[in-house]
Amino acid sequence: MYGGSLIAVIQLYDTLEYHDHRTAIILMLHFTFTHLFREALEEARAHVANLINAEGEDTIIFTSCGSESDNRAIDIAIHQYNAFHSSKDSKDAYALPHVISSTIEHPAILLYLKHLADVRVAIELTLVGVDEEGVGT
Repeated sequence: MYGGSLIAVIQLYDTLEYHDHRTAIILMLHFTFTHLFREALEEARAHVANLINAEGEDTIIFTSCGSESDNRAIDIAIHQYNAFHSSKDSKDAYALPHVISSTIEHPAILLYLKHLADVRVAIELTLVGVDEEGVGT
């Protein structure tokens, strides 16, 4: 779509002798591509929201990989837990969420849960072992 213009701009960039001109071209490229990517992302988000009948486009989150998706889902669950309990007048208002997971969970999940428990102190974590038949021990 913008291939010819991009090639011309890159060729112009390579022939410039002054640093200020190169900086201006970089800023123009950054603005142009940021704007194009933002538009494409908003269009994709709207399309996905429509496909799955989501409550709104702002509920669609794109991630770069499965691990990031796992971590984001955990963060959202913790946020929802904290929001729910902080709105109550109870002794649970400041309690950490208690997360129970298995010792054979995917490493992306286990490492992040351990990080949340040990480093960020955002959750209380219980890990349950399993036997050779997959039954909790």
